[in-house]
Amino acid sequence: MAIKPQISDALIQEDIAGAVKCALNDGERVYGRLFEDDPLAGLSFGQLELSGCALRNVRFEACDIDRLYFTDCRFERCDLSGFRFRDGMLRRVTFENCRLTGTNLDGMILRDTAFTGCMLNYLTLSNCRMQDVSFKECDMAHILMHTCRQKALTLADCDLTGAEIIQTGLSGIDFTTCTLDGMRASIESFRGTIVALTHAPALLNLCGIELRF
Repeated sequence: MAIKPQISDALIQEDIAGAVKCALNDGERVYGRLFEDDPLAGLSFGQLELSGCALRNVRFEACDIDRLYFTDCRFERCDLSGFRFRDGMLRRVTFENCRLTGTNLDGMILRDTAFTGCMLNYLTLSNCRMQDVSFKECDMAHILMHTCRQKALTLADCDLTGAEIIQTGLSGIDFTTCTLDGMRASIESFRGTIVALTHAPALLNLCGIELRF
């Protein structure tokens, strides 16, 4: 079972751009802050770490970050569309009603991370390691999951229309409440999964079999 973020009730509200710049100059992490209705734009740096922070209505725009670490953080109604995460970690992090359209998670480690009610269409998960990660009531249409490893991945009431899954095992995942229409994957990827009878046409299509009623 995923562990929830450990965040103080007494956060210090601050401008996210100013807090990040100070942390980068001092070589420190950003800790115990509340960021609300702020943009983070046009910054380029090698590594950023946020810990014990809450972010509400924050927009991430045109930033270039080599390694990004979020620990014990909560995102609410944030927009990370098109943002690229590289070679970092999300640990005990929640995303609630956030937009990550076209976002790229490349080489990331995700542990105890939950996405709820999020727009994740065209999200790319590439070379990621996921453990105790959950997606609930998310639009995951046309996501790309490439060469990922997962353990205890949970999907509930998600739309996976047109999703493409490559070289990623899905064993143990329960898809019964999800939409799989037009999914592209090898049938071997579905070994050990749980599906609903209504998924039969989509799965037969992966085998090159047309089902007629």
